[in-house]
Amino acid sequence: ELTANRGKVDDTTQDMYAMENVIASNDSGTVLRTEELKWRNSDQKIVTDKFVKITSPNDIIEGYGFESDQHLNHYVIFNVTYSSSPKKEN
Repeated sequence: ELTANRGKVDDTTQDMYAMENVIASNDSGTVLRTEELKWRNSDQKIVTDKFVKITSPNDIIEGYGFESDQHLNHYVIFNVTYSSSPKKEN
């Protein structure tokens, strides 16, 4: 699922751009928040060089630069500025 204030599609490449208050999530509970996101049609990857915050059931990670498969299952944040794992209660 993807929401944003604005978006566009490049007619030539079929790449999709989402801008302003971008929120992407998957069925596993992973949520990505950023201000700009691009979905590349050629390799079906989600990318940005902007600040991102990923919240998942196991982690909270923030940083700059991001690449992921389109399902947000396998992702990389290139310049991590914050990382936390919530403590599990016994």
